[in-house]
Amino acid sequence: MRRQQLALIVLIGLTTSIANALETPLIMRPPPGSGRSSEMVVIDPGLGTIQMYDVQARDLQRRTELNFLSWLEFITKSPADMQRLDRLQDWSLLRAGKDAEPSYLGFLEALQPARQQRRNDDDGPSTYERAMATEDAFWVNEPTYNGRVRGAMDSDVILLVIPSHFAVLMFRYQRPNLQLIGWMNYRSQLLIPTQWNSQPTRSQIWNSLPAEIREEHGEALRRQLEDREPGEVPPITVRDSDPWIVATGERNRFVMLDPPNNKMMLYEFRSTSQGGQLLVRSVRSLDADLLIPTAYQSRPEHRELLNQYNQELRRARQPAVSAAYLRKLAAARSRAADSAPVHANIDENGNIFVNYTEQNMLLVYHVQANRLDLRSARNYTIESGIAQHKRHLQEQENARNLMNIVTNRINQRNAEGMMRLVRWSLEWNPHLYEDYEKSRRIRTLLEDLPEWQQAIVAAEQASRALKEEQERIETELAEEEARRRGR
Repeated sequence: MRRQQLALIVLIGLTTSIANALETPLIMRPPPGSGRSSEMVVIDPGLGTIQMYDVQARDLQRRTELNFLSWLEFITKSPADMQRLDRLQDWSLLRAGKDAEPSYLGFLEALQPARQQRRNDDDGPSTYERAMATEDAFWVNEPTYNGRVRGAMDSDVILLVIPSHFAVLMFRYQRPNLQLIGWMNYRSQLLIPTQWNSQPTRSQIWNSLPAEIREEHGEALRRQLEDREPGEVPPITVRDSDPWIVATGERNRFVMLDPPNNKMMLYEFRSTSQGGQLLVRSVRSLDADLLIPTAYQSRPEHRELLNQYNQELRRARQPAVSAAYLRKLAAARSRAADSAPVHANIDENGNIFVNYTEQNMLLVYHVQANRLDLRSARNYTIESGIAQHKRHLQEQENARNLMNIVTNRINQRNAEGMMRLVRWSLEWNPHLYEDYEKSRRIRTLLEDLPEWQQAIVAAEQASRALKEEQERIETELAEEEARRRGR
């Protein structure tokens, strides 16, 4: 029997989910194969402590401990030795950084080409000058610790990220001591507008899109995906940081994702005779990646997927659906949804998976040599809509099963219990109101209940809305087919 498809949109309201943090564990272990598999680090953000243990076969042995907040306060308040930087002598140790390469200043200077290319003063402040002014304004006041800490460890180093201070603290365990050996202020990395040592470029993404997608989205998307020099881009606002950091398990490398700023960084720790150095290998802005309207190096393409699903529906004697309708279903989120808007994970091969749930965007990155590259991307709006539509079809079947239960048990004369089943079945499939009204046995038992008429009227209205929506779907299908044939 052919049934209509809008129940999910009618029944599931649009809501804004509560944004939980993309957290990393504060009980940390070295990656497998590091040679230090017995070590465990426990972080207490409230006390500001790092506690180190050895996990033995029969007991847990304390190794050492340290309070990172005392070090954080010291480098925040202490002036840096900035004599070589002339007017920048009032920077704090935290702002300047220690044993990080490129440095905080180095990334700011990456924004400087526009300053050199500027022809006259009428051009106004350069990108570099505006970025420096933004940073000066931020560092006028000392950041306030908010208790939020992220961290990861590898064989030679523990990285502790303090988002309120945009700080990465480097600790090294050399028995019997745990020592702070360096730190990095990553704010200037968040100012990189596109990518730094990362592939593909924006124009490469644009050129990889199918011709029909480029035609559909036109000049506006092309301009957004243009390659531009850093100095040609307005300064980016640095939002409150809330990162996720993880060890890749290879060569003391770490990947850090900062969803509020849509940035991902690749770090590598290198041991030195003085302690160690944190190398920034790659920085990538995810803004362009999130603009990909369909897929980048991913199959099947959206139109192919829609055709496959409609063929499946026709075999099941169900009406076809349009891309526009599936997008509406994908936009209808459960009121019970309470999860982070961004999820991330990493596998043993160095693939990093990032899911932006509100944008229906799945991104896959890979650590390639010293680069962090986009391997593939997929806007999964259509498949989310398909999954929701399958749920609707299952609910239609469930509604019919509930009606059969009511019909078979009507002789039990349990009016209130039967009415509950009628109401649930009509919520799942409003079209059943006609079948209920035609059943004399069911009406005889239930029509005197006040809930009966309310449920029937509500279902009739919802059924009418579904039929109108099906007419719009058929129009959309005809328009999509006409556009396809017109190319």
